[in-house]
Amino acid sequence: MVFGGRLASHPVVDEYPSDADTSDQILVKEVQLSQGTLFVGMSATSCVEIPGNGGLRIGTYASPAHARDETIKLTEAMYLKHRMYNTGFTGAKLVFAAHAPPPLSPPRALCKRALMDEVAAVLNSMRGAVYTGCDMGTTHADMERLSAASPYVLAGIGSDIDPNAATAAGAFAAVARAAERLGLGRGFSVLVQGAGNVGTDLARRLVQHGATVYATDIDVRRADIRGVTNVSHVRDLSTIDVDVFSPNAAAGVITEDLARRLRCRAIVGAANIPFASEAARSIAIRRGIVAVPDHIVSAGAIIVDSLEWKHEGYAALRPSLAYAFIMDQVRGALHTSAAASSSSSAQRHAALSSAVAADPASAPVGARLVPWLAGAAEERDVLVVGAGMAGTAAAYQLAARAPRLRGVVLEAGEGVAPPRGSSHGDSRMFRRMYSDPYFSDLQDRALDMWRALEAEARTPLLAPHGLLFYGDADTGETVEGSIPGCADVMRRRGVPHEYFASGAALAARFGCAPRPPAGGAAHVGLFEPAAGSVDAGAACRAMMARAADGGRWELRTHAAVADIWREDGGDKYNVVTSDGQVFVVDSIVIAAGAWTNELLKHFGIELDLEIWGVHWGHYKLAEGAQSPQWFHFGKDDELVYGFPGRDGVGKVGADFSPQRHRYKSMDDFEYAPDAEVSSQITEFVQGQWGALYKEPVNMVTSPYTMTKDSMFILDTLPGHPKVSLFSGGNGRAFKFAPILGRALADLVLGDEPVFDIERMRMTRPGLLAKSGAPAASSAAASSSSSTASTAGSGSITGTSGAGSSGGAASGGASDDSDHVSNGNGSSSGSTSAFGRAHVPYGSEGAATYSNLTLGCFDVVMNARDLAEDCVAALRLGEGNGGARRVRIADYGSADGGPLMPLIAHLRSAIPESCEMEVCFEDQPNNDFKSLFYLANGIAPLPVAAPALRDVPGVFWSATGRSFFEQCFPAASVDMGTSFTALHWLSAMPCGIPDAAHHTQSGDADAGARFEAQAAADWHTILTHRARELRPGGQMVVATLARSPEGRYLGHSGAAGEANMYAVLDACWARMRDEGAITAAECAAASFCNYYRGERELRAPFEDSDGGAALGLALRRLEWREIACPFGRGAGTPEQLVGTVRTWSNSTFLSALDEGRGREARAALVDELFARYRDAIAADPSAHHMDYTHAYLHFERV
Repeated sequence: MVFGGRLASHPVVDEYPSDADTSDQILVKEVQLSQGTLFVGMSATSCVEIPGNGGLRIGTYASPAHARDETIKLTEAMYLKHRMYNTGFTGAKLVFAAHAPPPLSPPRALCKRALMDEVAAVLNSMRGAVYTGCDMGTTHADMERLSAASPYVLAGIGSDIDPNAATAAGAFAAVARAAERLGLGRGFSVLVQGAGNVGTDLARRLVQHGATVYATDIDVRRADIRGVTNVSHVRDLSTIDVDVFSPNAAAGVITEDLARRLRCRAIVGAANIPFASEAARSIAIRRGIVAVPDHIVSAGAIIVDSLEWKHEGYAALRPSLAYAFIMDQVRGALHTSAAASSSSSAQRHAALSSAVAADPASAPVGARLVPWLAGAAEERDVLVVGAGMAGTAAAYQLAARAPRLRGVVLEAGEGVAPPRGSSHGDSRMFRRMYSDPYFSDLQDRALDMWRALEAEARTPLLAPHGLLFYGDADTGETVEGSIPGCADVMRRRGVPHEYFASGAALAARFGCAPRPPAGGAAHVGLFEPAAGSVDAGAACRAMMARAADGGRWELRTHAAVADIWREDGGDKYNVVTSDGQVFVVDSIVIAAGAWTNELLKHFGIELDLEIWGVHWGHYKLAEGAQSPQWFHFGKDDELVYGFPGRDGVGKVGADFSPQRHRYKSMDDFEYAPDAEVSSQITEFVQGQWGALYKEPVNMVTSPYTMTKDSMFILDTLPGHPKVSLFSGGNGRAFKFAPILGRALADLVLGDEPVFDIERMRMTRPGLLAKSGAPAASSAAASSSSSTASTAGSGSITGTSGAGSSGGAASGGASDDSDHVSNGNGSSSGSTSAFGRAHVPYGSEGAATYSNLTLGCFDVVMNARDLAEDCVAALRLGEGNGGARRVRIADYGSADGGPLMPLIAHLRSAIPESCEMEVCFEDQPNNDFKSLFYLANGIAPLPVAAPALRDVPGVFWSATGRSFFEQCFPAASVDMGTSFTALHWLSAMPCGIPDAAHHTQSGDADAGARFEAQAAADWHTILTHRARELRPGGQMVVATLARSPEGRYLGHSGAAGEANMYAVLDACWARMRDEGAITAAECAAASFCNYYRGERELRAPFEDSDGGAALGLALRRLEWREIACPFGRGAGTPEQLVGTVRTWSNSTFLSALDEGRGREARAALVDELFARYRDAIAADPSAHHMDYTHAYLHFERV
């Protein structure tokens, strides 16, 4: 193997054979570069067929010899990794030793761009014998630069799989399995040394697993990881006594001295070569410490490299599946290594074998993903997320009502109703004292179910010791009601109760009556003798136990959900947990409490929820005293409660939370009790009940999930009827557990809920903050986890109709802001995750589309003659007995505004006796609020036309479906329309490498892929419309297309006039060149639409049987153009930008890395359109967005 060609300018030192104790000799080549020396270590057998593989490490070294020695050791480690897992590679490593600055001079900054170009030349000269990727000192941006100059880079470019996360996943699997092998419980302790990307990810996974985790790093702040104790201040690591020491930083951290003093039972880390010497390793082993070989532990990245090299669908592979696969492979390697080292010798037991290797004749690990997926997934009928009140109740009711169902409950915590959740504890109130009779009645029904559960479980769960409401009579309605309101409902419903009109009456009844505050109003009270408390923990355990009794339900703990998705066209859901479990299920119940939005992001949904940190604790009671169960109503958030005492201790809590303890995410939640709130509770109970409550024993903070209207959420998810949700318990749902579980079971089984849940629907006003396609952070490309022939297959999940607003297949998440996000930024290959889905631009209900796209009103009204021909062909007044109704279906409606003037016009052409039903169709995340506002006249149309409500005999409805599927019953549509919508595609055929739009691309392969996708989609669209149209039914379509003269949207071809897409491309590219966006982000912006030509539009109608197979006859196809009302200076630059942005905003937004954060991404898209505005302002006469449409009229024959 020789260096040649482009390396001629770099002096190459002869190769150095190492004395490595491996079955393959290690060679080292030394190359002088402009800023230092590059050492390339590789196995002597490296070749194109079995290339060497290892990352590029950058650092400064004491001498070239030190750099060479590290190169050899790292290459040996890579050799062992590749051999262990049979990746298809052999060992290699690139180490760049930067020139050291002269003494007393400041350090020099490397020019990374120049370095990457020089390294690329080295790689290219080896012609595929060595591949490299990220390592210490390099970044993803470095790899992007390097991969642009050399094809021999494996760094996940274009994929959402993170090599660091992959390494951490493998290390987690190794630590957890080692702890299991040592017989340690879930609470085993780990010291993570090194809190870089890998160490931090590993620490978080271990916390989720239930481990006690400590972290240390030379950068103290990096070890500040949620749930982890930062011990960076401890200089001597041997003073920290843990079960597992996990080195995850530089090589050689375990010296002989440290090996003698470490206080641990196992060493399991992702650092390459953690031992400074073989002697250090031997010392640790002789002490009985299990030393898991680093080439087993840190193999995640090289398994990813093998997947990238060997797995055809790598670019579309879902990260969660890749990490689950890595965990399984590492566990398998540990098992093999442990079996090889089995011996009665304690030292042999501690020294897991390094000599084992995968069978080299077996398939490389990267090619084993598909068969692994086929066998790894566990199939279940129902999967419940959360083992708190709602989750266990749902499982209990489902097991009772449908005993043949197989179900699993996933709990992220350590068991049923874990301490960090909302259902933890031993007491919750039950009562019929409500100001709202709805809840009073619901409690009656729930109590019957509670008693049935007690009988089945043979366990007392209810303690009916009565409940006293007391306090101010004029608080108004609080989250818990009010005393006057409750008294009124109790009287009307005939519920036994006692009312106390004064403090004296309370004292006479209870003996130790509470004292009103000084100067406060006299207390009144209401007592329900049949009320009491539920043993919360026991109730959840009982419901889970009853569910599991039949043997078809089970609980999995420490199983946080990492990913959920549904395959394109499939009806099952795939679920992957943080520890690598994979499930394929029919239905899902989300009962995740404060973590609800974390789960809903997988469906592109966000609810407007708050998480309150609610305080409760225990107080010593006066000797011999008994406390009643009470709830205090007061002003200024003085909602405080108490439970009867046990063993001389009484529980007291606050039913309020100050603003500083209200959160949007559990990432920010603070479990530590607030001293001020704790003091406030103490002052209250001792001021009010001083004779009863003494000093506090403890104080706890629990998360309560709150809705703004204080109503629960119980519903199925929009667009996902097989996914049910309970959330927003508002601290008062537990008492209803059995009936809430029954309602969830009803939703799963497709039955009518046992009680009226309309008030709990998630679609009620003000609750849905975002509803659309899954967020990119949770969605890399869909991958098969069961029977698909290739992992990573599938393109669009939840396909939905595309509207005049530019809606494409899957749609993305929209919200009430002006900046919304959609789908995944990835667009690599035909298996991209969620495509380039359109997302409505602007605020929901603001009719942004209609207000910004006046040209679309002209496009629609320009079809009047075709629409009139359609109506005439229907012969509504004759031949069919005098039709009483005509149904018009509009496909891709956006906010419906542009169609409404045409409907008003057609009304005059339809007999008065014939009523018009207009059905608007668009993607589920469409701005239907604006549609109904416009139809009802709540929002005005921007043109002179009546609202639909003012047109006699017109009725309207809307459906969130997809025009790539059948939207209406067969033969039920009289007339169909679609305007400026059908150019959008159901899937992204591929990325467009040299432009954002296919019309600007010179890439022949991309063009062919788009053309093929458009042809298939056009046939699909027509096939479904043929099914929906009745015989003789008519349809008129105006679709953006490419005219015979070569004109298309925004491109007239006239001299001196700008091409809209070319200007957008130029603005976007300048942002890349200036460093505002990355090259990958620039390339990721690709429109998921296609402008068909006349031949392509006619093709389905002109096949060998003249379109008979479709059942459609083409009556007319004409080309018509509409001038842009804002173009060529007719409007302001802002108006022209606005109309362009309505359909293009989401394409650029989705191309940006989710890691930037929402506001940063929105700002970059603002910058793009600001640049476009400036380009228009510089020469207004040259810019326009003229509409070029093909107008078609066809008939169902």
